[in-house]
Amino acid sequence: MKTFALPMAFLVMATCCPFQGSAQTVEPLDSLKALLPEITDTLKVEVLSKIAKNYIFLNQLDSCEHYTDLAKLELDNSPIPSEKHGAGILVLRGNIAHQRRELGESTVFHQQALDLFVKLGDKRGESVALTNIGINYIMLEDHERALSYLYPSLRLSEEIDNQADIYNGYQNIAVVLSNMERNEEAKAYRLKILDYAYKTDNWYKIIYAAGSLAGNYKNMGVIDSALHYELIAYEKAKEVGNKVFEGRLLRSLSRTAILQEQYEKALEYVELAFPLTDTSNYLDMAFAYNYDAESKFGLGRYQEAFESAYKALAYAELDDHVVLLNNAYFQLYEFYKKRNQAEEALEYHELYKQMQDSVYNQEKTSKMQNLNMIYETAAKESEIVRLKQETQIQELELRQRNLWLFLLAGGALLLGSLGYFAYRQRILRKEFLLMQSEQRLLRTQMNPHFFFHALSSIQQFILKETNKREAVLYLSKFSRLMRNVLEGSRTETVSLGSEIESISHYIELQQLRYGDCFDFSLHVDEDLDIEEWSFPPMLLQPVVENAIEHGLIPKKQSGKLHLSFEREAEHLHVVVEDNGIGRKETVPGSQPYRKSVALEVMKDRIALMNRRTKRKSSFAIIDLHDDHGDAAGTKVEFHLPLKSAI
Repeated sequence: MKTFALPMAFLVMATCCPFQGSAQTVEPLDSLKALLPEITDTLKVEVLSKIAKNYIFLNQLDSCEHYTDLAKLELDNSPIPSEKHGAGILVLRGNIAHQRRELGESTVFHQQALDLFVKLGDKRGESVALTNIGINYIMLEDHERALSYLYPSLRLSEEIDNQADIYNGYQNIAVVLSNMERNEEAKAYRLKILDYAYKTDNWYKIIYAAGSLAGNYKNMGVIDSALHYELIAYEKAKEVGNKVFEGRLLRSLSRTAILQEQYEKALEYVELAFPLTDTSNYLDMAFAYNYDAESKFGLGRYQEAFESAYKALAYAELDDHVVLLNNAYFQLYEFYKKRNQAEEALEYHELYKQMQDSVYNQEKTSKMQNLNMIYETAAKESEIVRLKQETQIQELELRQRNLWLFLLAGGALLLGSLGYFAYRQRILRKEFLLMQSEQRLLRTQMNPHFFFHALSSIQQFILKETNKREAVLYLSKFSRLMRNVLEGSRTETVSLGSEIESISHYIELQQLRYGDCFDFSLHVDEDLDIEEWSFPPMLLQPVVENAIEHGLIPKKQSGKLHLSFEREAEHLHVVVEDNGIGRKETVPGSQPYRKSVALEVMKDRIALMNRRTKRKSSFAIIDLHDDHGDAAGTKVEFHLPLKSAI
């Protein structure tokens, strides 16, 4: 007797949101939204995109679309163009369309994203776009075309050794091969998936991989092997105490026993499954009653079998699920036929055929619409390319006809251009020298400010210090610090190692001055060669000074200062974080954090740095709060382009 089951397979739709230094995890929406008023430009685009990604994980498509549109608007108005962020927004739009089953529109978005990722040389992004296009073709049942995208995606993932993407690639390819009834090839990939699951010791992946292998063996007719892997999945679900998976696997084991015509065993499994099945989940309840009916019919308990079959139909109607309705109609047709009740059998066979025809026509129409959209878009793009080529040919012919006319004027134009170029170079040189002078002026303003505080600290220390050896140590540290500062004042940049050494000396001096009333910790990315990269001298000092003077010292106890240097792609991410009283708190006689002269000078330095290069630097000041909403310190983040110290 024929039975139906939903395949235990999942299509892994990929995302690629441009959020530097972030993992692909869902962060609390409130904390992300809280950042929006404090940030601008591409950083705001990144946060909006990440909020949109959170909503697509929650299947709240309208909210996802709203924040995706905001990210696109912010990017369009940003003075810093970014094709990478644009590609990430296209991926989000493609995923929204996919969730709405607008597969043609989804494919167009992902193809546009793919073109951008290829242009940028972003192999991870290219792999993501290829995967998503492949999944759309799976949904359209164009399996050969799906594989033509999924195989290259897997190769890219292997090339960059992205283990999570490799695992997802195996899953998607296995689904396609199973749909094509290439079960031996699908089995090979599913065995790789199970091996990966055991290596990562991930219980969910183990259950998924073992259950998928069981389904694969059922398709091959090797029921004993299917039962073996189903039991592995079931035991793992019991071990971790996941009742949902445990119930579903019991139902799957019941179906396997039905295929073996072991109806007593099948009934035993399904009866164990009922208490673990959520009655509000109509799909699971329908399948449970379906297998219950099949088992009882096989045991000759016909009246009970019909009762369960009608319950399966009732749940299918509640869910309005096409597969479940087909399942229920066909099961009742077979039962009545077996019982020689021709009239009832014919009634349910007609319902079964009508449902199949309706679903077939709907799916065919939807697939044709989506495919037409994909092919029409491709045809339009081809036509655009052809018209561009024709235009280029016409322009070339026009240039050739007028070549002799331009030759006479060319000499004069060349001389004029050379003169203008020389003039322009002189102007640019003057602007460059002016910016250098402005930078030196800013550092000249900053250095006396720093030395005043440092010498004041020495004076206070000596006046109150009775141990001369400690005073000498203080002077020694100050002299080394002053040497580094003076050496840095002669150059535009110093090595990152030199800057870290200088700021560490400065912090040690402050610890000596205030009697070690705060702790200092330093983290440097082990993959970051601090002597290889340059850094603007004395850039961090005003931030550290504010953290100590206006944040930690007023706190008086349990103060902590942390500096972090990490590489993120082609940028250096620097964090200065303290657990002081925060910016909003002030101490009588002290200057508010946001009004610091040194900080204003630092902002001007960053603005000048950005005028001189296309790769922009940025910084942000973030107020930290505890669980009660009270001030818990301040964090300052810098994003600086990496430049060689050579």
